[in-house]
Amino acid sequence: MKISRNEIFESFAVLTDYPRSAEEMRTCIVKLERAGLLENCLEMFSADTDGLREDYTRLFDFSKDTAPYAAFHIFSDERQRASFMSELSGRYRSEKFVHKTGELPDYIPSVLSFISVKGLNGCADLLKAVSEASGHIAASPLLEGEGYGLVYGSLKKFTETCIQGGANELEYGF
Repeated sequence: MKISRNEIFESFAVLTDYPRSAEEMRTCIVKLERAGLLENCLEMFSADTDGLREDYTRLFDFSKDTAPYAAFHIFSDERQRASFMSELSGRYRSEKFVHKTGELPDYIPSVLSFISVKGLNGCADLLKAVSEASGHIAASPLLEGEGYGLVYGSLKKFTETCIQGGANELEYGF
């Protein structure tokens, strides 16, 4: 059994989003572990949905170092950040992609979902944005020893592989 590049992006989208259910998180973690993209990650996450939500809130809602927004990590200038988000909103509209309600367009899970639907064609700039932002997030001391730190580190490596052109052949066996 194989997992496609688009399924990998969608699994990362689920894992970087506010948890909907523990079962959905486990399914995505197992997929990425079997694909060789995560290792010994499952036991680092809470087994229940409430625990996952508490961890997510603690790690991502109170620190700018782990804010799950791509533009925040790649642009120090607010005008550049606003321009990036405006352009991204326009892309979403033109592609009829609906990003998560209540979130800014550069919310990393939304960007990953967009890439998973659109494919890599025309998304090189978004891959670079996600790669850079995920590297900043993974490096945060707050995520040291946390499953989310492994997820963001793996996301960084995977997006770098895609940027370097290996993406067309990427399929991981189970």
